[in-house]
Amino acid sequence: MRAGAAWIHRVEEPRAWRELSRMHGVLLSSLPVGAGPSTPAEMIDLLPVRLREWVPLAWGELPSVMGDLVVLTDNGELTEEAFEAGMNYLEALYGDDGYFDLGGTWLPAWVRQTAEQTERATFRHIRSGGQAGYVAARTMLTEVPYGTERALVEEYSRRGAARMDVYGPVPSDRVWVGASSWLWPCPECRYPMVLRGGQLRCEYPPHQSRFGLVAGSGKRGGPPVLTGGRGRLVTAAELAEGVLCLDWGGCGGTSPVPG
Repeated sequence: MRAGAAWIHRVEEPRAWRELSRMHGVLLSSLPVGAGPSTPAEMIDLLPVRLREWVPLAWGELPSVMGDLVVLTDNGELTEEAFEAGMNYLEALYGDDGYFDLGGTWLPAWVRQTAEQTERATFRHIRSGGQAGYVAARTMLTEVPYGTERALVEEYSRRGAARMDVYGPVPSDRVWVGASSWLWPCPECRYPMVLRGGQLRCEYPPHQSRFGLVAGSGKRGGPPVLTGGRGRLVTAAELAEGVLCLDWGGCGGTSPVPG
């Protein structure tokens, strides 16, 4: 998954090539000697192929959905299945010893941590106070998925909730960048939607938030024009500069989305 994420950033990010080579080494270290793709280039060529067809594992003992997983589309974009798998299953690959670039400044957050790890840390934090503090914290996470630092501080104060280390910069795959940067909140949960291949969507599957960006729009500093939307599901662009949003993993049991 990290190799796929690095591949789609290879044009604008020189470090992507080092990441691809590193992930090739990680892959080979997990397989028997002589198994798997012999070079990073061969690995890249295989990313649009089902894992069971090129990764020699005991697939009969593993979930079939993982064996059928394809990391990249034929157009070189990350598949939705790979993105969801990365959100749910990837573990941090390296320690904090300073010898490895974790990609924290350019790779999506899901390649560095699992949703479960973040969710547990968040839950431990909010349950450390009394009942009133617990309710205030959960409500904060549910009703305020993003905002500027000043707006978040004001919400903490208004709600009487303890400060939580759960907000961070909006991931790059949720921001459209032109003369200004823009994000679009999901009409149902208000979490910034992911933007991929000119399409906006909410990561929570039951939320039927799907929109397209009109090519060539978004000039003179304004946001692109949207198409699509079903029924009363509408959204409007908001400036992304200075905005923080909940770490996706922290949304598991406390966010606007059920689960």
